[in-house]
Amino acid sequence: MSIDWIDADNIDTRVSLLLENHNVSHLARESKGRRSVQFLLKAKPEILWYFRDLIPEAKRPLKR
Repeated sequence: MSIDWIDADNIDTRVSLLLENHNVSHLARESKGRRSVQFLLKAKPEILWYFRDLIPEAKRPLKR
């Protein structure tokens, strides 16, 4: 299944748990309205929890 430019069949979503603070901050700023990010956060609530715990100021932009 392809989502935007991401081929979700070939990516283990747990890789997103390796992102660092600055990566998650950028993702939070740039993710508004992006289907691929919304899809990931809906499908994997543990990743949303991790991002919000890592970057508290990202709680508002990162939604399910």
